[in-house]
Amino acid sequence: MDRAKYIMVEINGLDCPIVFPEWVTHDAMARRFAGEVKSAGFVDLTGTVCCFGESSSLKKKSDPMDEAYIKVNLQVRESAGDYKLRQRLEAIEFQVARLQKENAQLRRGLVPLD
Repeated sequence: MDRAKYIMVEINGLDCPIVFPEWVTHDAMARRFAGEVKSAGFVDLTGTVCCFGESSSLKKKSDPMDEAYIKVNLQVRESAGDYKLRQRLEAIEFQVARLQKENAQLRRGLVPLD
């Protein structure tokens, strides 16, 4: 996803960026959240994050200050994804090591076959 839409919603006093595909309308996404929509527009996700344009359905403009919130949000999500990926890889490596050990024991005749 190189280009997307976004809304900045205030939830419990915190500004929360919501990034979503272009085929979803701004007002449809805004209806999913109880907070006030402070700004809305488009975001270019290639290279540096760049907010631009406006939402005609919400009558809200993008705010260049939203770029920092979106960058942080994306970095946190990437970090969480990296952490989950590392956990999965460690689990797979553990299973592979266990299977290699069992295979070596089978070859030496240490494990009876059922």
